[in-house]
Amino acid sequence: MSSGLQPEIIRGRYSVTSYGKTFIEVNKILIENSCIISTDNEPIPWEITDVAQLSKLEVDKLFKNQPDVVLIGTGVTQIMLDSDLLEFKGKIGNNPLEFLNSNRSRMSIAADCMSTHAACRTFNLLVAEGRSVVAGLILDKFSKDK
Repeated sequence: MSSGLQPEIIRGRYSVTSYGKTFIEVNKILIENSCIISTDNEPIPWEITDVAQLSKLEVDKLFKNQPDVVLIGTGVTQIMLDSDLLEFKGKIGNNPLEFLNSNRSRMSIAADCMSTHAACRTFNLLVAEGRSVVAGLILDKFSKDK
């Protein structure tokens, strides 16, 4: 009797295939700058290089296509951001549980903050579950001397 591992089934078009201190790979394509990745769209550059640069406008970009989950990778360490910055007011859709957080026709959802590496792992887990996910990933830049 064999107890081999089953291959991971990815239900989105994009997933994180590798990551390191200063890079991530999405579908085996190297990315060395901060970016926004999602389950169904190609990664796009994100001009954010430090959490101090995050604004409501930048965070709202992550909610643009109304994903199930929004992640923010804050770099090497997890940095908790102000809840006012992370909340997004969206219209109620087809989710029957949305009324729990709603005020009639609007609901509030928030992005989850974690280190960029944790966001990469969480992104893949949620994609494997078939969830719609968007992640804004901040990649720290290190001096070449270090």
